[in-house]
Amino acid sequence: VAALAVSNRPCDIERDPLAQGFTSQSFDLILAANVLHATADLPQTLKHIASLTAAGGQLVLLEGTGPTRWLDLTFGMTKGWWRFTDAARGSYPLVSAARWQQLLATAGFSSATAISPLPELDPAESESVVVVGQSQASAAQPGEPERRCLLIGNSDVSRDLADLLPTSNCECHTID
Repeated sequence: VAALAVSNRPCDIERDPLAQGFTSQSFDLILAANVLHATADLPQTLKHIASLTAAGGQLVLLEGTGPTRWLDLTFGMTKGWWRFTDAARGSYPLVSAARWQQLLATAGFSSATAISPLPELDPAESESVVVVGQSQASAAQPGEPERRCLLIGNSDVSRDLADLLPTSNCECHTID
């Protein structure tokens, strides 16, 4: 049984993580929940994340996908909501599920799949999505998974992720 190593330390993902003391390609799984849209330059941010992701590693992100009145009323008057400078977004800080998939592909993730948190909605219709991106894989030892993943919680999103991860040579374990 492999040990699970968890660490916690600050990282300004808008700056080069290697210059902050992080090691290149050292993370098998990177989770980001409603944070990447808050960066000034999404393509640059995703390049930084790609530099940290191990061969065959996964990026799992949860992001809003378009304008909603409550978001604009809650965050629209804050300085940070409109601070983006990249051309990837047009005139609004959030991007569609399809655009997230394009951005991940451009950043070097070999595949990206969008999942709606609400099973009755197509990702293109959902106000938010979970996007799973995989970096370029390395050769695995015969019969061995390249990595092991642990999903906590019994939800439709967890089950969808559990179905997707084994296709990328990841041994997936779930707990409630």
